[in-house]
Amino acid sequence: MAVLFAIAFFDTGDSSRLALVLPTLTLFTLAYFLHKAGLSWIRISEDRKDIVSVPSWYSRKLWGEHRVVGRIVPASELLFCRKSTYGAFDGYHVILRTPSVPDLVLWNAENGISRRFWERVAKEIRELYQLNARLVRQVVTNQGMHETEWTAESDRIRWKNLKLIIGPALFPWLGIPVRLLTPDPWKIALASVLLWIIGFSVFWYFYRAHRVAKEQSLALTTLVWTLQFVGLYVVTALATSAFLHR
Repeated sequence: MAVLFAIAFFDTGDSSRLALVLPTLTLFTLAYFLHKAGLSWIRISEDRKDIVSVPSWYSRKLWGEHRVVGRIVPASELLFCRKSTYGAFDGYHVILRTPSVPDLVLWNAENGISRRFWERVAKEIRELYQLNARLVRQVVTNQGMHETEWTAESDRIRWKNLKLIIGPALFPWLGIPVRLLTPDPWKIALASVLLWIIGFSVFWYFYRAHRVAKEQSLALTTLVWTLQFVGLYVVTALATSAFLHR
């Protein structure tokens, strides 16, 4: 977005380019706050006795989710888990495991961070907080749940799922070719509606075909993606229009 606005601003010769400043600042500010509102985090207390999971602003305000607090004892473990249920991917989980207490799920999502990142975080937690943190893979079958170490050799990327996730993320950038094809605002808006329908269909198929954790609802995922899609689609279309009229 920064590159597109910079090109539109500096290639516009007259004073009309100043009109781009206010919408640019507004859209970048909106994008920043939308990003911050979608972040959740896990915090370990300074005395190393409690661990707290705080949901994102969307989850707290729109879906009524509350923070999760776990008690850390000397034998506790923090597990970064990749879970599969009956052959289907079932999301990423951060679990606090304490003896004689059921596992406490602190965080989960259907598209997580890479194993290499989790491994680095687990190492830092072990060094800073002396809390045993490790990576595991959980597989649920008819025979029960099996747990193994999550290593580089056992980590396989499902390219089909990856394409499903990347596709909707790239849809907002299609505002550029759409604007190149037509200057009609109604046609541009219609194209955005069609792209949104396709993106929603992809998410719906993903949730139907895979056993995604219920805490990560289809409605919440669609809402967050819709807000990001609308903002970036409008930005790319306007920036392309400004570039064409420079």
